[in-house]
Amino acid sequence: MAGEAAEPEEKSERSSGFFGSFFGGNASEEPASGPSVTYEATGPSTETVTYGATAPVSEADLAAPAVETAPERVAGVWREAVPGSSRAVRGFDFRADGSAVSFNMGSLDAKRWKLQGSTLTVFGDDTAGGVSVPFALDFDVIESTDTTLAIRQGVLVHRFSKR
Repeated sequence: MAGEAAEPEEKSERSSGFFGSFFGGNASEEPASGPSVTYEATGPSTETVTYGATAPVSEADLAAPAVETAPERVAGVWREAVPGSSRAVRGFDFRADGSAVSFNMGSLDAKRWKLQGSTLTVFGDDTAGGVSVPFALDFDVIESTDTTLAIRQGVLVHRFSKR
């Protein structure tokens, strides 16, 4: 319901503690104690969801069904604007051989990726605090074109443009 806060999602073993750096925080800040979700009413029938410092997420993106896509569509360099910055971008280089590189993602160090139907899994290491912790994150692919890759994990939606 518009204007009401939702309970934050629990962290799972598949999503380690890099949320602050990947989803809008600064690697030099203290790690977030957990996800925080805020609902803001923006109109009589419109609701915008925000997560930390990420860009607003539309109800349409949250309700969008996951779509199957092909690995050839996912392979490439994908970038999105860093929330709160007019020039900085962050993203992934998903290579055709299944390896991956992340850039400007704070402590996130992506190593490889896998696509199964509509689920994109990114594997790597979170190097926050000088300790390397392996992670595997599952995202629903909600849009996949030659120029756009939109992925969702719970209430988090990222819209990447192909470079």
